[in-house]
Amino acid sequence: MTIAVADVRARVTTAADDDAVQAAIDAAYEAIAGEAGPVGERTEQHGGTHGPLLLLDHPAEDVARVTEMADTSRPILLDTTDWLLRSTGAVIERLRTGVNPRGHWRGRVDVVYSIGDARERDRVAMALVELDFQYAPGVAGERIGDWQEQKNLAAGAYDAERTAILATLDEGFGVL
Repeated sequence: MTIAVADVRARVTTAADDDAVQAAIDAAYEAIAGEAGPVGERTEQHGGTHGPLLLLDHPAEDVARVTEMADTSRPILLDTTDWLLRSTGAVIERLRTGVNPRGHWRGRVDVVYSIGDARERDRVAMALVELDFQYAPGVAGERIGDWQEQKNLAAGAYDAERTAILATLDEGFGVL
């Protein structure tokens, strides 16, 4: 899912036209891809894994294939009964049951999977877009009637806030 202009308008008051809002959304997703990698299928190679658990770089939504390369001349494409993707999507467990049972990973392991972090990317994209439209360089504060808001004028405050928002991409990523 990708946030839409209507989603932004529901949360942010701005005089910007739809094209400008869409440009901000696109820029947010580009920043996220730069930080966390592109959406879609990923291939990871893991070597030297000695136990039954394999930690992925990103939570997987779906695993397309897992291949063990204990002997590079004879890679073994594992059956889905040979491994289990844990509920977090972050860990694949090698099973002692299945077509190719084994209690641990053997040799290099190649995993092809799709990333399951769409909701997380949407949350961060919305925060980046909100920051873009709420940031007012040079404005010390605003007052309307009894309401008053003080702005952060520290040098680099926008960049620091943007970096902090992008850093939340991996927060809450459970291992087991």
